[in-house]
Amino acid sequence: MIGVHTWSRLHHTYREIFMTSEINTEGALEDMRLARSYLDDWYKKNSTRDALGFAASYIEKARSKDPDARLVVPAEKKDEEPDVFTQNDLAAECLYCEAASDYKPTDDEKTLRRVASTLKRAIEFAPYSVAYRAKLADVYLDLYDRSSALAVAQEAVRRNPKDLDARKLLDRIQAAPDRKAPTFFERNPDTIPPIAIGVGILGLVLFFTPMAGLGGLLIVAAPILYFVGRSKERSKLLEKAIADQYRKQK
Repeated sequence: MIGVHTWSRLHHTYREIFMTSEINTEGALEDMRLARSYLDDWYKKNSTRDALGFAASYIEKARSKDPDARLVVPAEKKDEEPDVFTQNDLAAECLYCEAASDYKPTDDEKTLRRVASTLKRAIEFAPYSVAYRAKLADVYLDLYDRSSALAVAQEAVRRNPKDLDARKLLDRIQAAPDRKAPTFFERNPDTIPPIAIGVGILGLVLFFTPMAGLGGLLIVAAPILYFVGRSKERSKLLEKAIADQYRKQK
């Protein structure tokens, strides 16, 4: 798949490519139709993630043929306006879909930051998209970075002051609690039971020494610590299962 950095190079060099080539609007439109079709396949889940890579490739080809070509897709209903897509619109949507396929709320920090980077690149192609900014704000909340989420929502309103979805996004982020990042043990509850076993062994060793009092305390604390760890571990697994189910429904 064409990634974020490749998209950046394409965006900055397509004019140079265009200047050294003849305009081929029909060829560009055909490539854009294919890109649109691959994106639609991805939404319908009739295709794998490879569909996004094919879509990105055809957008690149369209840029080299006519960077100003616009794809008009007739509306499904007669009384609706047709959809008009620029190559930037399609590129932004492709990146958004890539981020959506990578994203789930319980992901590790590295994955979430990669998703945020992809979404920011999508927003560069489509700066007025409220949906893309809403997803980026959610990712920042998952990273326990409410201030960045708030900045994203405020920028959405600044660019779209009369858009109700932008204003609702700002309301939602303002109402979101300012959560603290979890501790190591909260992120990794499976480490607690082995530590509890170690504490219990240490307690048994100390119990037969002059430090018997401390050993007794450790022996009592070990099973408590063990069951607390197992409980947190089960809660973590349940949280992950709920998040995975939520992701499938979306």
